[in-house]
Amino acid sequence: MLKKCAVGAVSVTHLLRMLTGMTSSLVELLRKAERRRSLPPPAERRRLRVLAGVSQEDLASVLRVDRATVSRWEAGILTPKDDRLLEYTLVLEELRRVMAGS
Repeated sequence: MLKKCAVGAVSVTHLLRMLTGMTSSLVELLRKAERRRSLPPPAERRRLRVLAGVSQEDLASVLRVDRATVSRWEAGILTPKDDRLLEYTLVLEELRRVMAGS
């Protein structure tokens, strides 16, 4: 039997839901941190794009952002967030793979 605390009794089900929620939040936090770590430095982002012959405008179109946003990412002024971070990282990884194979 669970002891009562200041806020009342806590059911095992509630406790498990709480822990599951914390675990999934922690997993998502770690995934976001990994995405940020895998993002190349700004100069490398630009280098990969230029070597692949991709314009900022074309990259922006694929990522559904403005060309100025891509420019700011490449200058290190901004860092992409959430879904854009994942998409941008995947595009850069693909550009790197393609350029390595050429």
